[in-house]
Amino acid sequence: MSARAGAELVAQRGNGAEFPENSMQGLQSALQLGVTTLYVDAQLSRDAEAFSLRDAELLRTTGRRGSILDIAAADAALLPCLEPARFGERYADARIPRISAIGELLQDWPDARLFVELRRASLARHGAERCVNVVLSALRNCVDRVAIVSRDLVVVELARQRGAAAVGWVLPDLAPSSQIKSEALRPDYLLFGAGITPGDSQLRHGTWRWMALDVDSGDEARRLSLAGAPLIGTAHVRALARELGLNLRPPPARAP
Repeated sequence: MSARAGAELVAQRGNGAEFPENSMQGLQSALQLGVTTLYVDAQLSRDAEAFSLRDAELLRTTGRRGSILDIAAADAALLPCLEPARFGERYADARIPRISAIGELLQDWPDARLFVELRRASLARHGAERCVNVVLSALRNCVDRVAIVSRDLVVVELARQRGAAAVGWVLPDLAPSSQIKSEALRPDYLLFGAGITPGDSQLRHGTWRWMALDVDSGDEARRLSLAGAPLIGTAHVRALARELGLNLRPPPARAP
């Protein structure tokens, strides 16, 4: 299988090279570019509403100090999603989106699907069961197109029990012991991040599909695809599509 034929881009945190990550603008941009799979993070507010946010600490995303874990949802919804270190004030009008708003976005793109990673800070504060239930409830209108993923094996199994259409485990490494655990878990997806590479060896086959995260070059995407990871998570949607020669076409949006 060639990388050109086998690689499928996943917009990790949206079109994060051109917009603040996890922002509604970045997610919409990725869909308009023709990527049919989105990947976002989920953190919960103090009163347990799910937001699309990578860090519980707010400084990098909002330019303000504090934690979303200590803020009520009504106030969290007013926080800017601008990543000032990268974009200055360019996206000062953007707000951290609720996970439920992303579910509404998917209603307009019926061929799109969504991966949601439950982040550890919220799991530690609210507990796995509450986090899983909150996210699935927020996405109930499109849950058949949602995969819940986590670095925590307990969360993955719990999400499956609570009715997630698909589940994925973000591996800590690619050691044989980690891949053997996958045989018992039997997730729909196995994911691994930057700095964890299979080298020249093939990834272990199973009932799952492999996704590589944080890929930022065409050469790396080709190598990982050939190693058995056809799903390529990237913030560099436009650049990688061009490097890989992928002819992205926007999926049909629902007529207003």
